Amino acid sequence: MATGKIHYEIHIKPAKGKWKMAGVMQSRDAAIRHARELSGGGVAVQVTKETHQPNEGNYLSVCIFREGMTNNWSRDPNAGKVDLVEALPCFQPGDLYSFESRQTIARLLRDSLARWRITPLELLHHPGHLERLESTGTVLQAAVQKVAIAQSQAGEGSVAERVKTLHKLISDAMKIVFVDHGKNKLPTFDENDFTALTEKLDGHPRSEYLLNAAIAHELEQCESWDRKLSTVLQWITELPANETTKRQALTSIDGFVAEIMSASSAVKDILGQQESLGDAITLLVRLFSGQLADGNNLGAGVLALNRYLATDRLPQSKMAIAGRILTELESNQRLAPNSIEDELVVTKKIGAQITLASNNFLPQEQVLDAFRERTKRFLVPETLEQILAGAENPAQRVGKLIMLSEHLVGNANRRQLAKILTGMVTEHALNSYFTSDATPVSERLRQLTALQEKVLQSEIDGAAKREATERFDYLCTSIMTSHDLLEKMIRSQPNAHDKALALLKLAASDMLTRGKARETAQRQALSYLREPGVLTEYLGGNGNQAEGRKKELSILLQQAGIDPHTVLGQSVAA
Repeated sequence: MATGKIHYEIHIKPAKGKWKMAGVMQSRDAAIRHARELSGGGVAVQVTKETHQPNEGNYLSVCIFREGMTNNWSRDPNAGKVDLVEALPCFQPGDLYSFESRQTIARLLRDSLARWRITPLELLHHPGHLERLESTGTVLQAAVQKVAIAQSQAGEGSVAERVKTLHKLISDAMKIVFVDHGKNKLPTFDENDFTALTEKLDGHPRSEYLLNAAIAHELEQCESWDRKLSTVLQWITELPANETTKRQALTSIDGFVAEIMSASSAVKDILGQQESLGDAITLLVRLFSGQLADGNNLGAGVLALNRYLATDRLPQSKMAIAGRILTELESNQRLAPNSIEDELVVTKKIGAQITLASNNFLPQEQVLDAFRERTKRFLVPETLEQILAGAENPAQRVGKLIMLSEHLVGNANRRQLAKILTGMVTEHALNSYFTSDATPVSERLRQLTALQEKVLQSEIDGAAKREATERFDYLCTSIMTSHDLLEKMIRSQPNAHDKALALLKLAASDMLTRGKARETAQRQALSYLREPGVLTEYLGGNGNQAEGRKKELSILLQQAGIDPHTVLGQSVAA
């Protein structure tokens, strides 16, 4: 609000002259009306609001009305630069109250609204807040300039024309509130409770505007965002009996709550200081679902909101929280700042939580888009190197890369990972590691089998998956061949059925990859089993003993990747 006495100065400027003062008035409306009378014929006019600053001994001057200039009024050196701003869809003062316009206001005045701890609805319905905005000078001018440039670039006239139109629109909207306030037309809850006021306003052509003004007035007394929530939400228990009036009143309540939950600064204040963005999003998801647990030093306001969100009575608020969740997910801030390993775990955990919570208010496709963008960052070279940094050898690096596929969302991200994997499995470093005897043979074989299984279980692109599995099988086969693994095993067994069993156990173990390595062991095992008399001798004996051996062999064949019927069926025929 104003800090001291206020007056309004009217200035005029002839087409080829300089600015000079044409009058001083105490009434804003009278000053603007007189300025309009002086404009025309090449004469430019402006009205400035002069607010006395007693602490500084001077006046703060803010232009509130301009007319008659055809060139660009702005002297801002950045006037030609503009952030991405949607043009305000406004043609008359009432349009400023629309949902789209309030969203634009929230973006343009984000820092000021956060500093003043108010929402666009409060700003638009409270004369004190509007006066404070008007007195800030550059804040309002910068916002108007951004919208004017955006509208001009959209083909809606010159920047100067749009500035003039927007100033008039804002001035007219402010005038409505100031006049209503001056004539004591803005109701408060000092004389009426919520139920009485809504019933009193029932049928009034401006019932929504007047109820919102009363709410804005009441919220001025709240010292925190959470207190604002609890103040507004308590009125749900005081809704009028008439269904139409009740619905309109609930819409107003929902609108104020939604704007509070749309503001980043408000959400941070309401949820309290969280250790990480991941913790904050987790709380938001629980709140969205109406499953926020008591405790955690949460205030009465957010706990009350949690109860109402569980019943879906506040659709605007539900959408606002969904939007807040998506906005936070799309930010560049890490979910878990302490380590990249924690980041991977938290990302996957939150993804599962949000997927369960997804509904019409939080569409799954929008959630997937947000996670596509967030998980795409894991493939940035610097981040990827952090993920792989803890690996002790090339095999572990490949394992970590395969594991990363579990945390990626989107086919494009998986294709990118596939390209990286293809390059990594054909690197000289990986080949050297597995062909070197520095690591025991059995350990290398187990590593290759484990890597191949991880790839097969992953969602990596088909061609890359096939190339990686074949590469692991090639390395496994090379190790088997270079160390005469199968030949040594065969020579160590005394007879054909023991040789077959040893080879089957090897094929069933975690030491042979799928493909040529395992098939070689399978083929040799089957060759011994099919030698004349081997199965008959092995499965001989009394009935129970024979049945037991047959069952054991059947299980072993299955574990080794061989259909038992292809072997045991032949033995029965023999």
